[in-house]
Amino acid sequence: MSADDTPDLAEARKRLEAERVQLADQEARLRAEADDEEWRSPKPDEADQGAAAVERERLKSLAEQAREGLLRIDNALKRIDDGTYGRCSSCGKAIPAARLEARPDAELCMECASSTRRVS
Repeated sequence: MSADDTPDLAEARKRLEAERVQLADQEARLRAEADDEEWRSPKPDEADQGAAAVERERLKSLAEQAREGLLRIDNALKRIDDGTYGRCSSCGKAIPAARLEARPDAELCMECASSTRRVS
């Protein structure tokens, strides 16, 4: 953030793009591991089969979380491009610098994010 509390868009883009690369790699790795043919091979007993099924579902869930992170980052990059980055998409107020430092993909100010969580 600059002294006048407007986001440094070049720095935000750089951070978002770096995080995007990491999440894309993570998602690909997790999906590949979850789709590995070894999961389909018969296991010696039911306990091993159950454990393998649970682990595969865990990997798929982590891959989906990475995918959701990628979508949030892509949306933040679009907001940079269209000039709305750093503004709450609900109320239109500026998102505080500390929030954007912690969550560069944030699209809601803390007040709106808290309200959304209470309603959900």
